[in-house]
Amino acid sequence: MSPRPSYADLEKRIHVLEQIASEYENLKKELSGISTFNEDVVKAMSDGLVLTDIQGTVTFVNPGFVAMLGYRPEEIIGRLWLDIISLDHYDMVQEAERRRAEGKTDRYEMVLQHKSGEELPVLIDASPRFDKQTGEFVGTLGFVTDITQHKHTESALKENALRYQLLFEQSPIGVFHFDNDGTIIDCNDNFVNIIGSSRKALVGLNMLTLPDKKLVKELQQALKGHTGLYEGVYCSITAEKSTPVKVYVSPLLDKEGKSFGCVGIVEDITYQKQAEEAVRKNAAMHSKMVANIGDVIVIIDRDGINRYKSPNIEKWFGWKPEEVVGEVTWKNVHPDDLYTTQQFFADIIQKPGSSGTIECRYRCSDGTYKWIEFTGTNLLHDPDIQGLLGNYKDISDRKKADAEKENLQTQLIQAQKMESVGRLAGGVAHDFNNMLTVILGYAQAAMDQADPSGPVHKNLQEVLTAARRSADLTRQLLTFARKQIIAPKVLDLNATVESMLSMLRRLIGEDIDLVWQPGTGLGTVKADPSQIDQILVNLCVNAKDAIADVGKITIETGAASFGQAYCHDHPGVSPGDFVMLAVKDDGCGMDRHVLANLFEPFFTTKDVGEGTGLGLATVYGIVQQNKGFLTVDSTPEQGSTFMVYLPRHMAAKASPDPSPHLQAPAATGHETILVVEDEPAILRMTCMMLERLEYDVLSAGSPDAALALAKNHNKNIHLLLTDVVMPQMNGRDLAEELKNLHPDVKFLFMSGYAADVISLQNVGDKGAGFIQKPFSKNELADKVRKTLESVREKEVQERPKKEKAALPGGDEHILLVDDEKPIVQLESQILERLGYTITAFTDSLEAVAAFQADPERVDLVITDMAMPHMTGAKLAGEMIAIRSDIPIIMCTGFSDRISEETAKYAGIKHLLMKPVVMSDLACAVRKVLDEAKRQKIKDIMEHDR
Repeated sequence: MSPRPSYADLEKRIHVLEQIASEYENLKKELSGISTFNEDVVKAMSDGLVLTDIQGTVTFVNPGFVAMLGYRPEEIIGRLWLDIISLDHYDMVQEAERRRAEGKTDRYEMVLQHKSGEELPVLIDASPRFDKQTGEFVGTLGFVTDITQHKHTESALKENALRYQLLFEQSPIGVFHFDNDGTIIDCNDNFVNIIGSSRKALVGLNMLTLPDKKLVKELQQALKGHTGLYEGVYCSITAEKSTPVKVYVSPLLDKEGKSFGCVGIVEDITYQKQAEEAVRKNAAMHSKMVANIGDVIVIIDRDGINRYKSPNIEKWFGWKPEEVVGEVTWKNVHPDDLYTTQQFFADIIQKPGSSGTIECRYRCSDGTYKWIEFTGTNLLHDPDIQGLLGNYKDISDRKKADAEKENLQTQLIQAQKMESVGRLAGGVAHDFNNMLTVILGYAQAAMDQADPSGPVHKNLQEVLTAARRSADLTRQLLTFARKQIIAPKVLDLNATVESMLSMLRRLIGEDIDLVWQPGTGLGTVKADPSQIDQILVNLCVNAKDAIADVGKITIETGAASFGQAYCHDHPGVSPGDFVMLAVKDDGCGMDRHVLANLFEPFFTTKDVGEGTGLGLATVYGIVQQNKGFLTVDSTPEQGSTFMVYLPRHMAAKASPDPSPHLQAPAATGHETILVVEDEPAILRMTCMMLERLEYDVLSAGSPDAALALAKNHNKNIHLLLTDVVMPQMNGRDLAEELKNLHPDVKFLFMSGYAADVISLQNVGDKGAGFIQKPFSKNELADKVRKTLESVREKEVQERPKKEKAALPGGDEHILLVDDEKPIVQLESQILERLGYTITAFTDSLEAVAAFQADPERVDLVITDMAMPHMTGAKLAGEMIAIRSDIPIIMCTGFSDRISEETAKYAGIKHLLMKPVVMSDLACAVRKVLDEAKRQKIKDIMEHDR
């Protein structure tokens, strides 16, 4: 038993209990105040507050909940919570109540039934309630928030989001979104298509790492808050595509103005750029056309003021457009043409749409005048023109050509006259040479038999001298007619002249001073030395005869070059480098009449018996034959200067002059020679010479007789000596026929008129020789011996190669065109033997028609140049127009009509000069066909790429 407390202890306990009671009362008061405050707060809440018991029955609702659902408190309290919720949420609410019994809280959305029957979307925050004494679950405390407006806002946001997504995805332009680091976070399909890549490759790509620095700079500007614009050709790094684009980039800012990335809009401007380029090209083309067209385009207003001049006015007349625009157009018209020009203008402006043409002289910026043809149309009524629209065409050349036409006509008549005289002179020389051959031959034969000390020998010597002088005269005729056979060499003109000075001094006599003024740096010329001698002798003799008593003749050499301008003003002169030989005298000179007839044969101012009139004609013929020209400067009583220009020859050095030698005895031989000559006297004389030279001689008076003789001759015939011009067959054709009978035979041609019938170059290739009529026994002996002993060095060297290398062939189809039937037959045989298929035409029009019918069937065209109906160049143009890739070979014997350069320009692949050698034709055909195949393969490969 515990001891009884003392009074003091009881007093202390009472005091403690009093303090506790006092504190309890104070606490009770505070709790009462808190309860009153809480009740006021609950009443003032706009949101709803609901208390339910453990069975889910509503035990308390605040005014906010009552106002929210439209019920009175008594209509809600005592009802089950499930009675006022949507049936769709029963299961969810029951599950929530179960979790609350476990002490868990919930937040969920649900729909309550308004008293009116409408559904009310709300947000529930539910918490469990427990007994403070026992801790048992006694019900639920729920806060109810009306989220109707929130749902409306959310729905609007969803609609906006959907609208934005549709706009984003279906926008006709590319759209992309990148964050503050520059990384693409989204893009639409059009952006992917424009870039030519894929969404997978683009989303996540950091655009600040792109190689295009200009685009990166604009992106950085957008990230700094500024709008950026990029325009250019974007080269994608995720796909092999380059696209002209225009890119707009703008920053994306939140409500506080902070950036959360950027949006970009990309526009494919390919078509825009193409259109701009087309417009630019069209404008440039128009500008260039106007600037480069041959005519100057002008607009002149009603008052005659220049309103427009195309830029090419500076090219044609030297004026800049701004120098003449605004000026009166009559200012630059020649005074002599002013009246007619103004009258033309006054007439044409009277009627709208009327046109007309006038010629006048127009002043250039340098003060000179050019002839123009002005064609104008009255477009004063046209609002775009409001003036006279026309063009200036420079016709100065045409006017100059008209002025020169009469002069050229005179020159043509003179040239035709000279050509006619030349043909006559050549024909006379031919017949005369035949007679001189007989005279010289028999005279020399008679001299060999006559006593050298007797009178007969002396008389025969005079006959020979006269015959040789006559032969010199025929040579002059042939030189004038350009029919003389020459042996050109590369010459130093100064050395050639110097070798003649002594003889020239003796020729002109002691009363006349001969001055030699050699030029330097001449180069060389290619000419027959004897012809240079003839030029010097004839010019010096002509100068001597022009000097009455004492005087001076100057021989001078020099170098000269002539361009296109000089040649244009001097017909007959070709541009290039020349060596000049001048002979100047201080004699009587010549008047215009003499100068006009100076080079005509047989024209002379000398008395009868003092001259033949062939000296200067001979000089003219020599110069023309050597492709040169000559000029004459002469004034009565002031002397004359003849200047001969010969083409400079590009050779390292001149050919050495042959050293003088004594005449050797006539060479003899034992070979068999067939002599063919239609002149019986020449035939007998020639055979007699050869027999005396110990040759075995066969003679024939015609080609047919010669061939018959050759067929029946069992032994070898070593040499054919034949005239060139004969009835039935010329000498060259006879040589070809004889070659078939005696393959090793060699040829020696004789004629006094051979240049038009035989080409020494081609004959030389076949081991042939030539002897000019008339000839002596020694000359004949020398030529025969040299021809017999000659070695066809080129043929010997090339024969092994030809025997080893077969000609190239093929199986392609060739279209052959030539108006000469024998040529067509020959070339067809050659090409068919090489395996080609040939379609041949002698008519160019038929050839074009056949080609047009089936152009792909033909692999190659071979055409002649000179043909009726159309030239080969024209035919080539027609066929190339039908099929641009058709290869064409041109054959021609006229090198001055077409060149390698002009042929290439016309689309011709190869140029062959006639006569065409079989090997050259075969190689050219194969080369052109192979090149065409290679080009076709190359074109196919480039097309596939």
